[in-house]
Amino acid sequence: MRGRSFLFMSGRLSGQVLLGVLVALALTMPAYAVKNVKVSNYGQGHQIWFEAEDFDERNPNTADYCPVVDQAGAFGKAVGRTGAAGGMMRWTFDISAAGGKSGTWYFWGRVLNPNNRSDFLLIAGDPQGPPIPSGPPFPAGDGTAPFVTARDRIFEETVSAWGWINPNHEEGHTKVLQNGENSMYVFRREGTNATVFWDVFMWTDDADYVPTDDDYRNATAPVAGVAADPVPGVGATDVPRDVVLSWTAGNVASKHDVYFGTDLAAVTQATTTADPGGVYRGRVDSATYAVPLLAYGQTYYWRVDEVNAPPTSTVVKGTIWSFTTETLTSQVTAVTATASSSEVGFGPEKTVNGSGLANGLHSAANADSWISAKGAAQPAWIQFAFDRVYKLSAMRVWNYNVLFESVLGFGFKDVTIEYSTDGTTWIVLKEDRFAQAAGQDNSPVTTTVDFAGAAARHVRLTAQSNWGGVFQQFGLSEVRSPTSPSVRASRSRLPGRRAWMRTPS
Repeated sequence: MRGRSFLFMSGRLSGQVLLGVLVALALTMPAYAVKNVKVSNYGQGHQIWFEAEDFDERNPNTADYCPVVDQAGAFGKAVGRTGAAGGMMRWTFDISAAGGKSGTWYFWGRVLNPNNRSDFLLIAGDPQGPPIPSGPPFPAGDGTAPFVTARDRIFEETVSAWGWINPNHEEGHTKVLQNGENSMYVFRREGTNATVFWDVFMWTDDADYVPTDDDYRNATAPVAGVAADPVPGVGATDVPRDVVLSWTAGNVASKHDVYFGTDLAAVTQATTTADPGGVYRGRVDSATYAVPLLAYGQTYYWRVDEVNAPPTSTVVKGTIWSFTTETLTSQVTAVTATASSSEVGFGPEKTVNGSGLANGLHSAANADSWISAKGAAQPAWIQFAFDRVYKLSAMRVWNYNVLFESVLGFGFKDVTIEYSTDGTTWIVLKEDRFAQAAGQDNSPVTTTVDFAGAAARHVRLTAQSNWGGVFQQFGLSEVRSPTSPSVRASRSRLPGRRAWMRTPS
């Protein structure tokens, strides 16, 4: 290795390498480079792709270790494996070339693995990962440090033809990447015959994205100075109509030409001097653009051409990005319920998780509703917290609906309704009376409360009485709140929580 451990050799690849240009590396390194990097923005994230034969280094550096071979079905040449186990290969790549940032990324490999051989994947800089061996001899099995956990194993599946694995991001396929350059090492763990061929590797920050061969074909080489990292993300849905577009400017950009509209062809082809589709929105100084109020449920396309600083003032054409705005009936998914007290198994989450609710009608099952605890301090209350401030147009209530409710009368009757933007300062919306539920299956909404566009992040309902008037227990079955979607700044989806429907106020 020319007198230096290959894991600590001078390995900083210039940005030009990531632009598809083979750069002469320092004399202390073998003359290999990741020269075929491609990038894309499929799904909701970023992807960076590179072919296996474009490794930076391999160790031991012998002809029979991981040879580059012709293999039918590969995109280019493939990398096989022969000889004794216990060597590493290194690829260096820069996620910023794809507009990516530090965080959790997901690894996919296009491989041919007919005999279920496994290898290991290490990432330099992963704070959760094991230390990378500094040089040979390398460990020879998964019971030897640093390979003591399954989180570093890859390519364990049997693949009889070229295919992308791993669909579940199991074991070593999930890693933390750092901003800028990352080094990936594949360690050849077992086997002496050429049973594994590596073709293309891909990293993405979108856990739901599944690569295809066509995606790799259609990915492009990164361009120096191109605008990147769009907000909203590529393909984003349910985007607020008053969204402000933003992006990461090219490294030498001084101004930005913005193209925006509903016609993909027009946004793709327009220039500052030829704009038949009327999509050119002008030259701006900052990497943001506030669009006019957009239509509901419309897909928009946009592009940013970076104008480099003088004296060159060259224009770097950007890629096409798209997003779709919120619909008239889009939903808030982030709502959490808390209460003054609850019986065990009948907590306030029952009022927001949709249990017992189907087609707008509620069941009469006890398990599908919230009820306050016996003997609890009064008054009883339940509170709903959103992920951010919304202008509420209304609130729909399914009152406590269990069999014999007409006798028990635990449903809210006289109610104080309050709202707050910070959870500390509360405003009384009104004192209201909730209708009693019938205590039968398929119960409809019992009460709708008009919020008249009040801005709220928290809503609290305090029971002043119930319909029975005897037992001091209080309950509700379900609560939903329509809101005005166009006034919210943004939103995030939190899984596992039922949505409060949003409609225009």
